[in-house]
Amino acid sequence: MVPTDAIPFSSAGIDLPSRILAQLNIAQLQASAYKEPTNPKIWWELATAYYRIDDLDNALKSINKAYEFEPEHRANQEAQASILAEYAKKHDSSPNMLLEAISLFERLENYDPSLQNYNIGNCLDGLSRFEEAIEYYDKALGLNPSTELAAQIWTNRGNSNSSLGNIEAAAASYENAIQLDSTLWVPYAAYGHLQAKRKNFTATCELFESAIIRNISFVDEGDEILYWHSKALYLEGNLTKSKCRVDQFLSANPVNSDGLRAKEIILHDLRRNDELESFDEAISFFQKRIIDNPENYFALSELNHLYRQLNDILNQRKLLENTLKLDAPPDWVYYHYGSILEAEGNFNEALSYFEQANEQRENYAACCAVADVALEIKNYDKAIKYYERLLKFVDDQLFKPEYILEKLAECYYHQNQYERCLYVIVRAIVEFGSTNEWFWINLDVILERFAIELSDFKRDVLSDLNDHQPITESFVREKLEELSQ
Repeated sequence: MVPTDAIPFSSAGIDLPSRILAQLNIAQLQASAYKEPTNPKIWWELATAYYRIDDLDNALKSINKAYEFEPEHRANQEAQASILAEYAKKHDSSPNMLLEAISLFERLENYDPSLQNYNIGNCLDGLSRFEEAIEYYDKALGLNPSTELAAQIWTNRGNSNSSLGNIEAAAASYENAIQLDSTLWVPYAAYGHLQAKRKNFTATCELFESAIIRNISFVDEGDEILYWHSKALYLEGNLTKSKCRVDQFLSANPVNSDGLRAKEIILHDLRRNDELESFDEAISFFQKRIIDNPENYFALSELNHLYRQLNDILNQRKLLENTLKLDAPPDWVYYHYGSILEAEGNFNEALSYFEQANEQRENYAACCAVADVALEIKNYDKAIKYYERLLKFVDDQLFKPEYILEKLAECYYHQNQYERCLYVIVRAIVEFGSTNEWFWINLDVILERFAIELSDFKRDVLSDLNDHQPITESFVREKLEELSQ
């Protein structure tokens, strides 16, 4: 390589992130190029500096300048071919650019043949000609490349095999790369992505961690590998470290939609698992998400839960009232606002919100809220209607048949519908196998109204029924008539 006469930026005594140091070096080289615009050495150095920070647009412009002023220089030829190939692959450019890069590599004289085959293989990979790429990688490996180059070749060979779906061959290639040079981060990252495809997230996490350790600039620069590591950690169940990684990613990419959505989900799970370290941080994050999009109902829901868990009714109420003003608030907004009203004793108003919640999406919690408030205000018909609906939710994790049947029996009792009250109690005991003392006490109370002894009812009715046997109202009526005679 041809050294430049420009003096690189000195970082002695200065603790700055690597990307900032690189930008300072580029600024100094730009100043040198301004003073000596026809100096190919400076343009080559500038192209190299841009290449190191993955600014391929400016790297290509700079190396083309160097080549323009000194086309026969070997370093310019090599750099132009390499940068052109990288640029074409990254920008998914016309195949002609990669074909041109192949032509440039083939025309290089006295060029390391292993490096030449490696670079041509990379171009073919970029053209999705993966089988041919593997052939060139194998040629390169057969030409005794340096250990570092061999590790890079094995890595890219693994990438081509991965693209072909040859998972085992890809894994073997990455393992060879790591064995040859364990200091390189690239094979660890590539192997991590492969293990993610296999859904082996434990291995994925370990490999991404190894890659990040070997390239600390990833954290400074917020590289995308931090996002993928966060995702793997989340799938592995390590929520705290997953949040740490996505925070590192977002520190350099604060508006990245994937990163922001990932953090929403991580904070949601941390809250549900009672593992949230800072409610203030979570509240601040979701408040910003709502500023960005006032109809982000996931963020609104999380804020509602956070305020509720902190018993911050004032802010919860304000949030819900503002959300109710939106065009189409979801059912949970009506439900939680109804809950606040119920807690304040505003039962009629609460009932209205619970019914709206249930109309939007019939669900166990909303049905139960309607039924309970209706019972509270002695609207027994409505309470019965919704308690009956609740019995349909047998597959819901909140389903509590004893509670529903107890309330139903209470409603029928208050309406003097003693036969139906008895029927509901028998259902609870037989069909749902309840051993709740409440049902047995009230069974005795109801039977007294029909002048029937509890012992007779147990002997002549309950003893003939199998556990969990469906009971009909007509069956109970017939038995009452028989025992009353």
